[in-house]
Amino acid sequence: MSLTHNSFLHSESVICIADVGKLRMHFYSQKDCWVYLICGSVALMAYKCFFFATWIFYAVLNDFCTDVAVALQQPIERISFEMVFRSLYFFHRALLKNPQLLLIPWLVEYQRSMGLVKAVRRRHRRNFGHLP
Repeated sequence: MSLTHNSFLHSESVICIADVGKLRMHFYSQKDCWVYLICGSVALMAYKCFFFATWIFYAVLNDFCTDVAVALQQPIERISFEMVFRSLYFFHRALLKNPQLLLIPWLVEYQRSMGLVKAVRRRHRRNFGHLP
């Protein structure tokens, strides 16, 4: 990879910290170097914020699903995380009409219409007599 002034100014790639020393000799001024490093660190910070926000959201959703599983007396494996997530929209709409609602009791009350509990499926059985 060649380090030229124009290639770094016009590319959208983020550089490695180890390449900072190499950049020093390829930029015409320190001002250009600091502008590029600040933009690169902002992109990295945005990625970290996205990562941690996703992780926190999943932790909160997992906590909601655990509370629903306890309230319904079901194992956590039978609770659909996707349907709990989708039902948050409907809870928000109901909350606008009645601000006294609580999330977990509302989810328990409407668990059947929201499809929160996964159906029990029969195990797939192999019928060896009909195999080609």
